[in-house]
Amino acid sequence: MKSESILSLFRPPEDYRGDFGYVCGFTAHADILHRMTSIFTQGHRQRRIALAIYLHPPENHFPVTPGLHLLYRKHQLKCGLLHAKVALLRFTRGSDTVLRLVVSTGNWTHETLTSNIDLFWSVNWDSTKPDKQAASDILAAAEMFDWLKPQFDTSIIEIAADGDPPTKALDADLARIALARRRPAPRFFSNIEKPLLDEIMQRVERLEPVRRNQLIMGSGFFESGTSGLLADIVQRLREIKALTKSSHNEVILNTLNCQGIADQSKELQASKDQWTFRAPEPDKSQVNLHAKFIFSAGGSHTCTNAWCYIGSGNLSQKGLARAANASNNLEAGVLFEPKSLIREGKHPGTLGYHLPVTGAKVEPASLKHGEDFEHPGAGVDAPEIPYLVWFEGKLHLPETVSAELALTILDADGQEQTLPYAWDPAPAAVTLAVSKAEIPVLAKGDGFIIPPRAPMRIEDLLAGLTHFPDQAPEYPDDDDPSDDDANPNDGARIGFRQTGDYATRRIMRLMVSLCDRQPTIPRDEFRRWTNRCEEQLKSLLPLEDALINQIRGFGINPLTALAEYRFMPEWSEPNDPLVSNHAEMVSRVSTAWGLDALPSLFVSA
Repeated sequence: MKSESILSLFRPPEDYRGDFGYVCGFTAHADILHRMTSIFTQGHRQRRIALAIYLHPPENHFPVTPGLHLLYRKHQLKCGLLHAKVALLRFTRGSDTVLRLVVSTGNWTHETLTSNIDLFWSVNWDSTKPDKQAASDILAAAEMFDWLKPQFDTSIIEIAADGDPPTKALDADLARIALARRRPAPRFFSNIEKPLLDEIMQRVERLEPVRRNQLIMGSGFFESGTSGLLADIVQRLREIKALTKSSHNEVILNTLNCQGIADQSKELQASKDQWTFRAPEPDKSQVNLHAKFIFSAGGSHTCTNAWCYIGSGNLSQKGLARAANASNNLEAGVLFEPKSLIREGKHPGTLGYHLPVTGAKVEPASLKHGEDFEHPGAGVDAPEIPYLVWFEGKLHLPETVSAELALTILDADGQEQTLPYAWDPAPAAVTLAVSKAEIPVLAKGDGFIIPPRAPMRIEDLLAGLTHFPDQAPEYPDDDDPSDDDANPNDGARIGFRQTGDYATRRIMRLMVSLCDRQPTIPRDEFRRWTNRCEEQLKSLLPLEDALINQIRGFGINPLTALAEYRFMPEWSEPNDPLVSNHAEMVSRVSTAWGLDALPSLFVSA
């Protein structure tokens, strides 16, 4: 099966930048959202909200992350679970815009990236070559976010921070594409008005009127009991003449954790229909199927007249057969028509390359009920206010909040303080005394405060950039392997005077490591590499000032090696904008280090 990361869909198209987007889901991990934001913004630390996140009420408040904000509910949601997993993203390049819709079966968590089998689908609308089908899909998703919006406190994305409110340009784009006439029916749908299964049947009925002989359904969860949903899906497809009476029906499932299917599998097999049960992937007993999909096609060798649903709705009554309300989930999905798929095999162009359908057949007697779904608790309450405002050296309540609100915060020493409160320089985040929620700080007339760069040593930088784009491994302070030849309490750490020989060795180790790693960076990650290099090389100044001062005395600029074409990736060309942007970064860092007037480490021929 094809393996990609859901995070890759947050990467801007080439020469574009991430501007703003909505994301919704059932659960998320804070560090995954941070990585998502870093990819979306290409590592830029910006003073406005780039991604606004709607989640089912989490158990704990999330930490403040520049460019990201978790929206908290105002009151009880109109759905039992916010289970839809969708992103609507805006990218810009000058006056050009790309809007992207992402539909996922997985949550924004570690499991989706590591141990779960999940699926995702995306479509782009490009202002330079607008597509009406993409416009319909995106507008349908925007309607779902419009339904969510009044249920959450969205005031933080409605303020002008570092320019216009972040939602303004996206709203204008949506209004513009809504003017297109004769748009086809959207492939995207939710269960706000009617169950997903009704939406699926309605769309299948509009396809080529042909009876297909194959039906494959996969799900990571099936409710307890015998709901009869699988048999109902088969019957309804036959009623609309989309499935043959002798169709072969397969169910892809977690064989040791398939709830009610384990109880009714013998009954299904005993029916007149042909039912097969299958594990998702061969030789992967430790992975967990979390994807939800329905696939149907005709033909024998080639999948003809194929259609596929993927989405958040499990093969359960609440997942597919009910509309969103106070007791039922908000679900979303998409139905599309895959082209030119071959049934057998796992190479590109085959069904098994795109869907987890190649596992071994399983006898009904070996299926196990496993664990039932554990409904989450009520979730944490929203912070008393979503942000504070800083001006004239003090923290204040936002102007939209009554000045009579008795709100206290924790100062840098953890002591409770009332507002307004003098705090200079401005903090990037403040903890509220009662709820203990961390909230961001908006500089009046500017954007949100960005935390200062953490001072770094060369060894810290190497640990980060040489593992790019992943997180650097963390080592305890007394077991730092960053320099095998150096004492962990040497001058680099505690500020002793360093000899010229030692300074030379450390800076050359830095340059050799970076020049060795840089050629391996793929094109779609190179802009983020450039931004990360600039941020972290500048962050060396406080702790490594003595070393950098000695480098100035050498009379040569070693940083220029990073701009040398010989140390660029193979895909690069001399006039490539990414290469030019990287050279400009090297020039800016050289100026910050006071090396800009010095000759290059390399002499041009």
